Amino acid sequence: MIPMSAAAKDQVHLAFGCDRNVADGLAAVIASAAHHLSKDRQLRVHVLDCGLGESMRAKLRTMVADKLPRAQIEFVEVLADRMKDFPQPFLTHVSHATYARLFLHELLPSIDRVIYLDCDLLIRGDLTELYELDLAGCALAAVQDKVITSFSHELDTLAADLPAIDPRSPYFNAGVLLLDLQRLRSIDATALYAKAFRQVKAKQADQSILNMVCHGRWKKLPTRWNRQILLGSGYNMFANEKGGIWHFTSRIKPWQVRRRGARGLLAQWYRELDRVGWVATAVPQTEVHVSWLRDFIKAAQCWIRSQLRGSQRG
Repeated sequence: MIPMSAAAKDQVHLAFGCDRNVADGLAAVIASAAHHLSKDRQLRVHVLDCGLGESMRAKLRTMVADKLPRAQIEFVEVLADRMKDFPQPFLTHVSHATYARLFLHELLPSIDRVIYLDCDLLIRGDLTELYELDLAGCALAAVQDKVITSFSHELDTLAADLPAIDPRSPYFNAGVLLLDLQRLRSIDATALYAKAFRQVKAKQADQSILNMVCHGRWKKLPTRWNRQILLGSGYNMFANEKGGIWHFTSRIKPWQVRRRGARGLLAQWYRELDRVGWVATAVPQTEVHVSWLRDFIKAAQCWIRSQLRGSQRG
């Protein structure tokens, strides 16, 4: 655990970068994080606003004020000009707002560390443990990417341009990051990011840049802090482990799926919105078409596996 001052000891700082397209996801992550947070902690939420709009900011402020007494929210405007020259993300469902996390060490100058979270997550555990993790001098901590497990997957965009990086080096997913902002300032991360953009194609947008700049400077987290899962119209996802963070990494996001037929983790995502009285703003177009019997069998299998893991750890 890291030593903390008495004034800051009860605070857990979270950061998001988003526009209005992911507002429902933002609400669900904040709600689920607050719900599972240790009772002796306060949640400080910093939203890098990349185009939410005043009405959406007001709606989020009302949600926090009325439903989350141990949370505070603030908005930090990120001008579009700051990101206009960045390359279009390879994944079409990812917007330029993804680059906002690169500026956290500048935009939050009075904060030494923060947990950055994507908006397509479901929190099912207390983030205090993650927030207090000893980084041992590393700039960040993250979970290895489930698909792009090493730099070898990006030979055409990273390793080919950076022969000093072993292609077998692990590559992390940037959806959940524990960031040492003080460390990032000390290594002049802004200059390193700019240099990286000149050197590589950044196929995975800011994730590519972060992996390049923080190569050898990051700590590997247990998978439970970023369980990367797929969501689709032909299946539901069920929790086979307790706690941690679930990350919907597929193109289809929870707010794009109609509530009817939603079970498992997707149903839990909707319950988090209900918990804080959030009325969804997106109009979902995808519907889950899965039989109840199939889902019952999946749910039972996941429950059995989770019990077995629990007994083995015990």
